Amino acid sequence: MAVLNLSTLMISHPDLVSFRELVMLLRTYAEREGGAFQADVKPHYPDTPRNWQDVLETAFMMGEI
Repeated sequence: MAVLNLSTLMISHPDLVSFRELVMLLRTYAEREGGAFQADVKPHYPDTPRNWQDVLETAFMMGEI
């Protein structure tokens, strides 16, 4: 089972400018690739919520809606 690190996703997509975009990308990745997810860094976007880990874990588990 492949593990996706959040840092890897963010580094490979430097064009992301918001937490919302990150969530959408993570959902798409989860739908296509599956596997597991690790939130190894805190996103630096201005709209990152306090519960960012919960939001990202939920987005990954749900996949693309």
